[in-house]
This record gives sequence, C-alpha cells and structure tokens, in this order.
Amino acid sequence: MLPLTHVLIEKGYVNVKCAAVKMGISGSTQGTLHALMNHRSCVKVTWSYLGWSMAQWHLLFASGILIVYVWGVMYAQKRSG
Repeated sequence: MLPLTHVLIEKGYVNVKCAAVKMGISGSTQGTLHALMNHRSCVKVTWSYLGWSMAQWHLLFASGILIVYVWGVMYAQKRSG
C-alpha cells in the first residue's frame, strides 16, 4: 500500500503536504516544530531512472514480490492437498 500511495501522491491524485525535516543531535524542539510547520509539496520527483520515479520503481518491485508470494502460497496449498 505504501508504494501505491506514494505514486498517487506523486501523480497528484492525492493532495498531501509533506514536511522536510533535518533533525540533528543538537537540534532543538522549537526548530523541529518550525521545520514541520513549513510544508513543501510531495509532487516534485527528486529521483528518476529510465523515466520512472523512485515511487514507481518501488511499486513495481513491491508488486513483483507480492505476485511471487501469492504464487508460492498457492503452490504450497496445491502440493499439500
């Protein structure tokens, strides 16, 4: 669900504000709250490879893992009885 949600946010189908926070060891609580209150957009793609964003690659790999898992469960049930 996470990769699908990320792709939907990135494509603009879901409107969510994201906070860019850099928390350091010496960071104060007030500074962290200020950073959380200054939202930025999640729609901007910051990394892409072969025209696909990181969220799209994540969705592709997660879907592949899910397909292999479901196939394995079905195969195990078929063998057991």
